[in-house]
Amino acid sequence: MTAPLPAGDAGFGLLVPRDRFDQLLVDRAAEAGVHVFQPVSARVVELTPHGARVALRGSAAASHARCRLLVGADGLRSAIADASGLGCRRTNGAKFGFAIDVDGPARGGVAPGTIEMFVVRGGYLGVVARSDRRMHVAGLISRAAAVGNPLDFVESVARRFDVLRLSGLHRIRRASFKRLLGAGPIPCRPRGVAGVRVALVGDAAGYVEPFSGEGISCALESAEVLADTLARATPGDWTPAIARVYRNQWARRIGRRQHLDRLLARALERPGLTGPLASVTGRYPALAAWLVRMAVRQ
Repeated sequence: MTAPLPAGDAGFGLLVPRDRFDQLLVDRAAEAGVHVFQPVSARVVELTPHGARVALRGSAAASHARCRLLVGADGLRSAIADASGLGCRRTNGAKFGFAIDVDGPARGGVAPGTIEMFVVRGGYLGVVARSDRRMHVAGLISRAAAVGNPLDFVESVARRFDVLRLSGLHRIRRASFKRLLGAGPIPCRPRGVAGVRVALVGDAAGYVEPFSGEGISCALESAEVLADTLARATPGDWTPAIARVYRNQWARRIGRRQHLDRLLARALERPGLTGPLASVTGRYPALAAWLVRMAVRQ
């Protein structure tokens, strides 16, 4: 099925390398007055109704920091969520996500300005051509996949589709990319997104399915929800009532998306359903466009 991406006044979206994007966030935080410590690892030493104490260890001598609110933005299987008793309810997720950037496509391969998704039994692969003649390749592997190694999975999917073979993904090699990012197991649903002196944002607050590529968007929006919640409170204050406001607003803006993600995940796990659906949407472009809008949350 093929459908145009929905476009608003500001365009549809941006593809930015994570190393550049992450540094941009750090720089903006520093400009806003945040004290940035890098490189540093952090460990929760104490968490009480009065605040948290965190041990910092890095290039400088080890030290401790105290705060009234601890924000968990440390991704899937959040250590902060575990330390606060909000850790994932189950640890038996059966899926793993991965992402790599490889050399750009040859003529006839993945076209710029297009998101290509390839759904197979046991997972799927998404490919986008970057502006610097490289491709961003991201995928999900489930327990039902014939292969569990990400590179083997990419090659097995690429051998089935001409556009991926033309892009050279059927013979991908370790030397063609600098690093492979992975996440899992997923899904991951914590016991809550807020607790005593703790609030979770981004993937730490739960992650369901990466098909729509909305992970960064949800992370930024959940941070915005937390900032809006704190703006209503006295600076430095975090009461059960404020935590409840954050939980409710998170459920309304992020939790609703995750509900749709769960429905999408169930559909993708059933090739007997997705195959006929793709055939129907091929005959009805308006239906295909509606499904695309739903998938990308427009």
